[in-house]
Amino acid sequence: MEPALPLDLERVIFELAASAHLSCIPTLMLVAWRVKAWVEPFLYTAVFLGTSNHNTPVEFVTNLELRSSFYRDTVRHICLHPPSVLDPRTILATHAIFTTCTHVETLAVKSARNQSNAFLLPLIQKFPALTRLHADLADLLSVLSRNERSAAFDAFSSLTHLEMREHTPTADVCAGLTRLPHLTHLALQYNSRARGIVPLCMNVLKECRALRVLAALSEKRFELGGVRVGAPFYQAVDTPRIDSDDVRFVLVQHPRIIAEDVEAWLTDTRNGRLPGFWECAEEAVSRRIAAKSATKESKM
Repeated sequence: MEPALPLDLERVIFELAASAHLSCIPTLMLVAWRVKAWVEPFLYTAVFLGTSNHNTPVEFVTNLELRSSFYRDTVRHICLHPPSVLDPRTILATHAIFTTCTHVETLAVKSARNQSNAFLLPLIQKFPALTRLHADLADLLSVLSRNERSAAFDAFSSLTHLEMREHTPTADVCAGLTRLPHLTHLALQYNSRARGIVPLCMNVLKECRALRVLAALSEKRFELGGVRVGAPFYQAVDTPRIDSDDVRFVLVQHPRIIAEDVEAWLTDTRNGRLPGFWECAEEAVSRRIAAKSATKESKM
C-alpha cells in the first residue's frame, strides 16, 4: 500500500490509533510493512507470561529466539504467573526471556502456591532500569543468608514502587528497604492482628525518609471476580492511623480478587497507568497534607 499522506504524519496517525486501540494492532499490522514496524512495538511493551498454551514462557521464547533484538528493545513490562509445578523447560524459557529483555521497568511476579520463585533473583538483579516491582521479596531472597540478603537490596536501588501484597513482609525484608534510596511508594499486605505489623510499619516510615506513601492493603470480606481492578475497587480508610503525625500510612481496603483481569493489566501498563491502590493512597495523603496545612493556617 502506497502512502497517501506524508510518512511522518501517517506514522503519527497509526501510532495514535495503536495506543488508543490496542486490540486493533494485529489488524493494523496487516496494512503495510512500514505500518507493522510502527505499531507492533505497542503490542509487546507489556507481556503477560502465564500457564495457558498461548502465553507460557516456553511458547513466548519460540518467538524470542527468532527476534531477540526486537524484544530486547521493546519489552518494558512483564507479568509472570508461574505454574504450580515448575519444570526444566519453563525455567530455561524464563531464564532466556529475562536475560534477553533486560530493559524491563515493571515486573510483577505472582507467588506460586507450592514452590519458591527464588530462581528469579539473579535474573531480576540484572534489570538496571527496574523501577516498579510487585513480588514477594521474602521468597525471592529466601535462598540467601542474612548478610547476603542485606547486600542483595543494593541491586534494587532503582526501585520507586514496591508492592508486597501476597504475604505479610518479614522484619528482615523491611529492614532492607532502607537500602532503597529512591523508594517513594510501598504497598504491603496488612493484617492488624498479625504480630508485630504495627511497629514494623512505623519503623519503615521512620527509616525510609524518601517514602511518600505506605499503602497498607487489607482485604474486605466479600468477593469480586473477573473484574477490572481499578481505583473504584479500592477505598482509603482514615482509621486506624498508626501515627497521627505521619500522613504517609494509608489503610486501603479492597475486595477479594478471585480472577485478575490480565487484559486490564496489559492495557493499563502499556498506557502508563499504575494499579488503582496507588492512586487511592496518594489521594488520601494529599487530603491529609491539605488538612494539616489548613489547620496550621487557622491557628496562626
